[in-house]
Amino acid sequence: MMESTEAEQRKQQELIENYSLRFHFRALKLCGVLPPECVYSSLWKSRLYDMYTCLVLIWFIPAIAAMFIELCNYLNSLEKAIPIIFQISAFVLSAILAIYFVYKRKIMIELFHILETNFRPYMEILGSSTKKLKTMEESLYTGKLISNTFLGVSCVTVFIWVVIPTIKGYIEFILQINQEGIEHNHGKYFGLAMWFPSNVNKSPFYEIAQILHGVTVITGVLNITGWFIAMLGLMYHTASHFSMLVDLIEDINIIFSTKKESEQHCLHTPQRKQYRDERHAEDESDEESQHLAQLHKYLTSCIKYHQEIIGLCKQIEDFLSPMLLIIFVFSEALMCLSTFRLAYGFADDESLKFLMSGSCFYVWLLSFCWAGEYLTEQSLAVEKAIYGCPWYKHLQTMHDIKFVIMRAQKPIQLTAGKFYNVSLETYLQIANTVYAYYTLLKNVADS
Repeated sequence: MMESTEAEQRKQQELIENYSLRFHFRALKLCGVLPPECVYSSLWKSRLYDMYTCLVLIWFIPAIAAMFIELCNYLNSLEKAIPIIFQISAFVLSAILAIYFVYKRKIMIELFHILETNFRPYMEILGSSTKKLKTMEESLYTGKLISNTFLGVSCVTVFIWVVIPTIKGYIEFILQINQEGIEHNHGKYFGLAMWFPSNVNKSPFYEIAQILHGVTVITGVLNITGWFIAMLGLMYHTASHFSMLVDLIEDINIIFSTKKESEQHCLHTPQRKQYRDERHAEDESDEESQHLAQLHKYLTSCIKYHQEIIGLCKQIEDFLSPMLLIIFVFSEALMCLSTFRLAYGFADDESLKFLMSGSCFYVWLLSFCWAGEYLTEQSLAVEKAIYGCPWYKHLQTMHDIKFVIMRAQKPIQLTAGKFYNVSLETYLQIANTVYAYYTLLKNVADS
């Protein structure tokens, strides 16, 4: 087995014992979809959080209804209706995600629990490889980078849609500028285009409306961001386990080379050769048997590890596939609508909002497709690693390797509702579809 320093072994053991992926849940806990661990400690906390979750889900109804009412005022203007349709689509997507994942959140927690604990015995038993340690560190680092980046983007989105319009409203009110027609433009200082009462720009109704408006934006943004982070986390860390399995299979080369060097040393040392031939032929045979038994045990653990990862992929596919289809469909629409708004809008704060939000959906969809592609690549890397190890030198001992070879030839592919493969190729197809929709909208607007 690959040798490593004592410091590396301690670091690896500490990393395995503290291997946690719960940092992916931060946004979900804030938006009321996933209760923190402390909530389960008492019944009243659990009931209180359930009430909070129900309030979050119910909150989508009046928010979307207010947007539909505002949309009815601009049915004859495509340029003004498109931004409102964009908002409605985004909040409908957020509501669908919230309802589905609240209903299925126990399954999601169980999947993360499998990633954190069920694979730990294999990570501990299967040697202390420097490559494996590096893979684990990279997995945690990249997972935290994804989580923190998306959380940062969500904060910027909230700032653009909530804070900037609010500050702009106070500044223009204090300086008494751009106040013409304010009685008729009720939503001028609100990020979302939705129905507001006629006295909304008067204190204290303005402050109350801004608070409710801010809660609406934060709920919608955190919901989408939180679930996207969790879904990406499941996909990426599962692929990382395939990568760790590849490192462990490649360690078989070290096992064989170490044994081979030991045998060559015995053959080229006359004293040792004579000593072995005369007195310890049976001991050498026992040592060879122990070596093969150790190799067989190591290989069996690798096979079980591979089977469990494949089983987890099947569970993730069943859990994520329906939502991935909905995300793909809504993302196509949102990408098209935001592109149209930016192409036909003026360079103002409204364009900044749609530039930020539209870019988010482009990047989010690209991230899903990249994670799906990465998972497929790592599952295929298992086959390459097996073909690269000297399995042919001990066919009887490594007889079971054929099952891994047969299964690894079929790549793991996540699908969106069994219609799309989650891959970079699919992303390019969606981008072409978005451009086709944009061209259609452009022709309608021009006509």
